[in-house]
Amino acid sequence: MSTHPVSAPAHGLVYAVASTVVRLLGVLITALALSIVIEWLGMTFFWAEQGAEKSRQMVATELVYLDRHRELNPMIGHMDEWVLDGVSVIRVFLIDLGLGFLAKHFVVMGAYIDATLNIIMVFMLRLAVMLFSMPVYVFFACVGATRGLVNRELRKWGGGRESSGLFHLFMRLVPMGFVGSWVVYLTWPWSINPNVVVLPFAMFFGGTIMAMTYRYKKYM
Repeated sequence: MSTHPVSAPAHGLVYAVASTVVRLLGVLITALALSIVIEWLGMTFFWAEQGAEKSRQMVATELVYLDRHRELNPMIGHMDEWVLDGVSVIRVFLIDLGLGFLAKHFVVMGAYIDATLNIIMVFMLRLAVMLFSMPVYVFFACVGATRGLVNRELRKWGGGRESSGLFHLFMRLVPMGFVGSWVVYLTWPWSINPNVVVLPFAMFFGGTIMAMTYRYKKYM
């Protein structure tokens, strides 16, 4: 009997893409659920006097941020109108699904259901802003990769030390700069300028890519 271990089958490109999409959907669903739970806890313990009015004000503020984002990025065009139409369709669907009935016949739950609908709208608007912010991440990624490769060549010809441990460390940190900004921004319980979140995380994202490519092995 052969004692050679059976190697796991190699996964193809389709599997890699599908698994990445599933993970992203999992992150988005988790962020939405977390943002709703945070809003409920806040309404119960921290801003009970404001009730669902706080989330309604957040919707109005996020609409302003989305409009400003469109003005700063002319390539978006009228995509923000598609976002608003999609948000309206989702809101109507959830109301018809039964949330409207519960809010009407259960007064205690009314404010929480109203806040839930508002938070879903805020989530969708913020998701659109993050999607429109992708060129920022691409820019910092390109700059970081270019700078890292240049430094790698200098390290290679200068006899610098190898450190595969640092390479794998920075490789694990790279997704944090990307996914972390999405989670923080999508779940933040108050209105916040997206630039306050996007720019620091994008810089961290580019910096980790620079460090990762710099620490990549000198000889292929």
